[in-house]
Amino acid sequence: MRILRFVVRRLLQLIPVLLGVVVLAFLLVRVLPGDPVRSILGQNATEEDAAAARARFGLDKSLWQQFLDYLGGLLTGDFGTSIQSGSSVGSEMALRVGPTLELVVISVSIALVVATVLGIWSAKRANRAGDHSVRIFALVGNSVPEFWLGLVLVLVGYSILGWFPAPNGRVDPDTGLTPLTGADLVDAVLTANGPAIASAAAYLVLPVLTLVVGVVAPLLRSVRASALEVLHSESYTAAKAHGLRDRT
Repeated sequence: MRILRFVVRRLLQLIPVLLGVVVLAFLLVRVLPGDPVRSILGQNATEEDAAAARARFGLDKSLWQQFLDYLGGLLTGDFGTSIQSGSSVGSEMALRVGPTLELVVISVSIALVVATVLGIWSAKRANRAGDHSVRIFALVGNSVPEFWLGLVLVLVGYSILGWFPAPNGRVDPDTGLTPLTGADLVDAVLTANGPAIASAAAYLVLPVLTLVVGVVAPLLRSVRASALEVLHSESYTAAKAHGLRDRT
């Protein structure tokens, strides 16, 4: 019961935080300079066109009414309509859930393995050349912005070396991939489409590598510190004195 009360209390504390984020996001859009209607219609639009657009988007209402409409849409899952595509924002987001989950799951899984192996390896070689190299890598990985690293990898991997496909898709259209989940690599595996598997994997290499570096760097320092603590503990020393191997 104590755990349940703790969880409920934490969830209730999220309500004012989420409400604050919603209010801040709503107000930030409103205080930006420029007229959104003129941005949509162009500067040559007449006042009648602008008035009709404001009425269509609800911008002719008071600020409080706009906020209530905005909040009501969020609570009911209505995120509005995309100005660029004309489709609902919810459907646009749904199209990107599969590829995003695929990219995140693959990247985090690889990052966890790499951080664990390198962190333990570095701790067992503390203050030696290998340890210093790993620590420098963690420092650089923490300092490099992911968007910059991604651009550099595209420049080197695609433009200069030509090892990877252009970053303008997720799979070659001529592979005949049948979409099932929206995650191209998963769909290719489920349909046993060999060319699609190779194509989707090639498109994933650069973005996965970008995210892996960003995730490994902070994890690496934590794993190394934890491994050093274990290596210098009395229980580890006692186990080693009893003849257990390091791997055990």
